[in-house]
This record gives sequence, structure tokens and C-alpha cells, in this order.
Amino acid sequence: MTQVSIIPASAPPGQAQPRAHDPWALPGRPKVGRPFPRAPLFGALVFVVFAIAATIFGRVTEIGTVRNPSTSPTSIRDIRFVEQANDEITVVDAMSGTTIETILPEKDGFIRGALRGLTRDRRVRGGEADAAYRLILWDNGRLTLSDTSTGQRIELNAFGPTNAGALARFLPKGE
Repeated sequence: MTQVSIIPASAPPGQAQPRAHDPWALPGRPKVGRPFPRAPLFGALVFVVFAIAATIFGRVTEIGTVRNPSTSPTSIRDIRFVEQANDEITVVDAMSGTTIETILPEKDGFIRGALRGLTRDRRVRGGEADAAYRLILWDNGRLTLSDTSTGQRIELNAFGPTNAGALARFLPKGE
């Protein structure tokens, strides 16, 4: 048996009557075009399911997750960097005022670069120009340099052990 659809002759010009088997057609409204393709909807559904599954997988296996366990500082030293006229930088203990070391010109480029960034941040945020920097060694081995004036903090281990060691030498001896 074949199904035959009959379109009445009384339909207004330009408006086709919906067919009985068209699930997207609404009675009394003209058929404007083709129905929305199902492939993009299916693709979006697959993407959402994958994102949820990947999140659950990451939480269960801890693959791809970052943990920042709470740690405590093992060594803290407040230091100042005083720039001399001959391009030397004198590293001074902020509490006692004693000179820790003098950095010669053309040496310790990482320290000079870090100081340029922190100094620029101080100027932008309106921080005190002569405030101390705080060097902190944490019990998990991390080393941070923070600006006591602006609160800006640099995780030195992110730049590798050599660059972190360049500032670690300013910590109190034996730590």
C-alpha cells in the first residue's frame, strides 16, 4: 500500500500545507526551510559527555590536576636591592642593614630582570620605592620572592633550579 498525500487546491499561493509525515511542520505555519541538522546537535552532546567524563577521570586518577598543598615557610629574609652609580647592585638585609653581597655589572641577569619587573610593578601600583622584598623558602622546596609593598609574588622555581639558586644564596646561611 502506498500513502498518498493530498494538498487541497484552496491553499493560499506560496504557502504549502504540511505533510502528515513531516515532524518539523507546525499546522497553520508555512514551511520555511529544511529542519535543523541533527549532526551538530549530536556532536555537541558528545562533547558535553566527553567533558564530564574527562573531569571525572581527572578527579579520580589525579592525572592532569594541580595540587597546592598548604606548606609553611622554613626560612624568610627581607632584603633590599640598592642600585649603585656604576651599575652594581648591593643586596642588603632589610632588618639589620648589613650588606649580603654586591652584584657586579653584567652578572646575574635573572636577578636584574626580576628586579626590573618588580620595580615596574611598584611604579604602576604606586608602591614604596625603597620597600623590602621578602625571600621565602617553603618546606616543600619552593622559593618565592614577594614585594612587601605591592604583594606581587614570583615563584622562582618556575624559572628552573639555576635561576632559583641565584636568589636562594641570599637566604641566611645553613638554610
